Amino acid sequence: MSRKAIQIDKEQFEDLLELQCTKEDVAGFFHCSHDTIERWCRKTYGDTFTHVYDDFRSIGRVSLRRTQFAMAQTNAQMAIHLGKQYLGQTDKTEMKVSGVHGTVSKVIIYDPETKKTTEERVSGDPEDVSAYCADPEHYDGDQVGICLPEKDPDPE
Repeated sequence: MSRKAIQIDKEQFEDLLELQCTKEDVAGFFHCSHDTIERWCRKTYGDTFTHVYDDFRSIGRVSLRRTQFAMAQTNAQMAIHLGKQYLGQTDKTEMKVSGVHGTVSKVIIYDPETKKTTEERVSGDPEDVSAYCADPEHYDGDQVGICLPEKDPDPE
């Protein structure tokens, strides 16, 4: 007695690939082996699962982007996310250092790659210290600088 033939619905199969389901996911859905999925793809599409997957996965990504852009019309968080992903927008924090002339500030620089911090002391007018802290030339790569105002070492 021969085995019962596995029936794979082409529309369901394509829907799964648009959702970026893997060969393992698709085989599990249809209760069959990976080899059965591969043979079915060659018979139905004349190509390997990998090539068929790539074609339908791109359709799914376009659909996802379309949905995200539609959500951005009414969802500020989605609009911010898309702005960061596609427009290079970032969150910017403005730093202000207040004090009298001759303010000394400690600049703490954090490097996320090494997970280390270094400290520098900067003195001058509050505007000069703020400019130093905000100038990305003082930091390498993804480092972050934070200015912490200290008491004037020479109070008037």
